[in-house]
Amino acid sequence: MEKQTVPDLVIEDFTANPPNPEPGDTVILTTLVKNQGTEKSDETDLTYYVAGSEIGKGIISELEPESSLKISFPWIPKTEETVNILAWADAGNQVEESDEWNNEKTVSLEVTKQRFPDLIIETLTADPANPKPGDKITVKAIVKNQGTEKSDETDLTYYIDETWTGERKIPGLEPGASSEISFPWTPEMEGMINILAQADVGNKVEESNEGNNEKTVSINIIKQTYPDLVIEDFVADLPNPKPGDTVILTTIVKNQGTEKSDETDLEYYIAESEVGERIIPELEPESSSEISFSWTPDTEGMVNILAQADAGGHVTESDEENNEETVSIRVEGQNYPDLVVEDLTWEPSDPETGKTLNFTLKVKNQGLAVSPESIAKYYINGTPVGEISIPLLLAGSETNAEFSLTPDKEGVMEVKVCLDFGEQVPENDETNNEFTKEVSVKIALVEQPDLVIDSLTWAPEKPEPNESVTFTVTVKNTGTAGSEENVLEYEINGTNEGNLTVPALSTEETFGGTFTWVAEEEGKIEVRAVVDTGNEVLENSETNNEITKNITVAKETVVTSSGGGGGGGGSSSSSGSSSSGGSKEPARNVEAKELSTRHIINGYHVRYEFPENVTCVTIIEFDPKRTFKKTTTIVEVLKEKSVFASKLPPGRIYKNLNIWVGDKGAGLPDYLDNAYIEFRVEKSWIEKKGINDSLITLLHYDKKWNPLETEKMGENEQYIYFKAKTPGFSPFAITEYTGEEEETIEAPDGELKGVPSSLGELGEDGVVNGSAEIEENAEEKKPIGMKKVLVAISLPIFMILVQFLVLKKRD
Repeated sequence: MEKQTVPDLVIEDFTANPPNPEPGDTVILTTLVKNQGTEKSDETDLTYYVAGSEIGKGIISELEPESSLKISFPWIPKTEETVNILAWADAGNQVEESDEWNNEKTVSLEVTKQRFPDLIIETLTADPANPKPGDKITVKAIVKNQGTEKSDETDLTYYIDETWTGERKIPGLEPGASSEISFPWTPEMEGMINILAQADVGNKVEESNEGNNEKTVSINIIKQTYPDLVIEDFVADLPNPKPGDTVILTTIVKNQGTEKSDETDLEYYIAESEVGERIIPELEPESSSEISFSWTPDTEGMVNILAQADAGGHVTESDEENNEETVSIRVEGQNYPDLVVEDLTWEPSDPETGKTLNFTLKVKNQGLAVSPESIAKYYINGTPVGEISIPLLLAGSETNAEFSLTPDKEGVMEVKVCLDFGEQVPENDETNNEFTKEVSVKIALVEQPDLVIDSLTWAPEKPEPNESVTFTVTVKNTGTAGSEENVLEYEINGTNEGNLTVPALSTEETFGGTFTWVAEEEGKIEVRAVVDTGNEVLENSETNNEITKNITVAKETVVTSSGGGGGGGGSSSSSGSSSSGGSKEPARNVEAKELSTRHIINGYHVRYEFPENVTCVTIIEFDPKRTFKKTTTIVEVLKEKSVFASKLPPGRIYKNLNIWVGDKGAGLPDYLDNAYIEFRVEKSWIEKKGINDSLITLLHYDKKWNPLETEKMGENEQYIYFKAKTPGFSPFAITEYTGEEEETIEAPDGELKGVPSSLGELGEDGVVNGSAEIEENAEEKKPIGMKKVLVAISLPIFMILVQFLVLKKRD
């Protein structure tokens, strides 16, 4: 009996880099898969899981016996935790193996933020605050470690008016701990002095923030002695009076100077208008006076009352800027409750006919008094249905009330709730008791299958004429019941090319099949696959059974330009490095730009995302051939064409772009593979201009404008999304490209750019009629102009020569 030969996939190695990432870092998971069996294995999936949930997939291509394949997958942790990541080869058992239990391996990561100390100076004071020359001043600093790690011993350095004065030791501090450090100093002269205290000047302690280690205090050193009136306290006996109430305002005025103050005034202001005044008697140094003033509000509202000592400047003080204080008073009428509906929610969130729908009503008393128990009434499409009991609510408190109903018809159902039905509760506002929301109800679906085409891929990715192309199509049952056997048909450019038998599929089960086709000539090919063509399977949805893809058949071309990193424009061949660190496009031509930074490591796929959505580019990705580490990519949307392009791109233009990848050459064709740009185009522009969205193409400038292989990815209400493969990065343009090299041009805003109005006419479709002839004629006219110059110079010489010959003949 012959021994059965079958493949056997195992994961030889599974690593993560870095092994101890921080939240938000990109972790590269590298898996080495080996076929240790005796038979070649089919293509299958490598699936990654975290805590039992799938986080992504990679493709394990066909493997000969004893051969291996290295697969990389990027993953970004979001929180601090210990994460176990499982890599599972052939999780769906698509490959029949000799051993089905040795296909997985786990790697553990410790996701944690780096922890450092962080020294700050919480307070810096000088005592006394107003010294005289010769007084001993104690400068006191409180240093705190607000970081997450203990700090080592270091120094606290003092400067007087930027001159080093001395230093003190800061002991090692646990996180959250503080240390009080004093420094004596004696001023010799009068004047304003700035004292600076700076922790860890020599950066002995590695901190999470090195820019918050200092603080400054200013003191005024004076010999002369003056009074100094300040308002120590200013209060109202009724902080919330009603109109007509008498409010007693009590003010404590203190002379904190060094000289007796003269008698002066204490004045009161509301909205910069004086409402009264009182007398401040003479005050010895450090003595105080309590002064009262009565005021009666006449309207409701918030009132700010200012008390100002010595408003007329009768007393000469050491500080004229500290003489006032303000108190705020809310004048209110009688207090009432005020019931409002804050929100209305329901479960389940996707309601269906014939199924109970549970509502939760969130009610709040936003008034200033207790609301007694009350009744709320709810209506469905304007018809009263039931009542809800609302309990007693204290001022500012809230409650949840619940009610249920069963929708009997499909469509939008208006639910309205009216609080305090019958107006039993007196409220501040009786007009805010209603709340309305619309609920979309759908017909409850019976358990049925639902066949969708999960994917359609092909190999080779860029076929050439007369080359066989293998298409792989995956069908999935996303319904709630199993499906019967059916047929999948496939078309090339609208012509039926064959069919595949799709077996019966259980819920969430998939089927993968392949078919081949030979491209005879270059051009764009439309491939369409339709499952259940005879509608033999009764499904939840009959509108999602097909997929259409476009591929380009073309002879391989060689790109010789080095442009792409950013330094030189499209026609430059000497650019050896990119300049994304600072774009060379004039700022006046840049309409909008967005930056994204990633680490570029040789052998690890890099993906730039632009979440701010300020440009039309959403994603840039490629496989680097060299390591550049931290690299910034800039996307620029231009007002006109890039200065690095010698002429406008062909076709009706949606946007002109520059893309700069780093400043070390990371975007050059020699240093990357598999580069893609994903972008979006507004539907409003497509509709307004009558654009054929199947012709929308990304053009790349490399001495001339070259169309890139562009694929439509999807759409929503506002945008259509595309993906294009590019050899490198530099100037780009998004246009409706018909394939004509010298096609007429339209600028992004619909106006002609760089074309004089005398050289062409604007047609009905917004493009220039005869612009190609304009360039051609312009080239022809240049030598004619030179001929005119030569004729103008040679004609007089010729006439002189003729006259000379005539005279000589006479002689």
